[in-house]
Amino acid sequence: MAHLLEIKIDSSRVNNYRKLKSETPSFLDRKAFILIDSYFQNKMLESMKKLLTTYKVDHKHLDYFLYIVGQHYQLYELINEQKIDAVECYEPLHFLQDYLQQTEEIKRMCKTDDAVNKQLNNRYIEVISPEFKSKPPVRLHNTEFLIKGIYQLFKQKYPHSLKEPLIPYDDIPSLTIINDLVKENDYIIKYATHYFIPEMVIDLVDYMNTYMQGQLSRKQYLFTFDFIYLWGVFILVEDEDTQDYDVTTEFKTLSIPDTEKTAYLKRVIHRYKKYIKNNP
Repeated sequence: MAHLLEIKIDSSRVNNYRKLKSETPSFLDRKAFILIDSYFQNKMLESMKKLLTTYKVDHKHLDYFLYIVGQHYQLYELINEQKIDAVECYEPLHFLQDYLQQTEEIKRMCKTDDAVNKQLNNRYIEVISPEFKSKPPVRLHNTEFLIKGIYQLFKQKYPHSLKEPLIPYDDIPSLTIINDLVKENDYIIKYATHYFIPEMVIDLVDYMNTYMQGQLSRKQYLFTFDFIYLWGVFILVEDEDTQDYDVTTEFKTLSIPDTEKTAYLKRVIHRYKKYIKNNP
């Protein structure tokens, strides 16, 4: 559950890091979303100030760091709520995608309209029970009629997830549109655990490069790891890479080699950039 912490920042400095701009009231620009409840907040802030002193970072940057991390946490919370619907929609959307891809493949392979219609009409749907392998599958032809009926059920059965994006389409939309919906849905399912950390780190480093030129130098990743660790980020991450990154209310930096900290952040950022490259 998110908690709000009063901060003092110049909003123009964080405009590029603000998430959900159209949905978030402007007064929240004076607050940071944090994971730690009020009972432990002072202890966490004191540890963060000591961290900034250790790295010779001006304390005026603390509220900006808190704001940037908090924005990603706010987005994380929202996407986590959406993941329940997204998981339910995974199979229906991929089913529609596969069906449309098969249809397009038939159209490409056939040279005449008659050949296309013949191949499309030859398709059928089977219902198979693994428990009754000796029995023949239940088979139904006229797949176009059946798929259109299934599509309407998808729109009714998943009102919070599929209904809204499918409202404009009385019939099954094009493969291009379904591909976009599949991509968005898959991203929601994978985002929180796989891309929460790298996107946050990229924004923090961007802030340092923009407003802290000459500071931290090669210690940017090391400082960033220690800061997000004190914030409690690794409580939220379901990743085998972080299973030993135990977070406690002692608010002390993690006692592992500095090289391991920087290597972890570089590794997750590399994975994220590879994903972005492969999914433009």
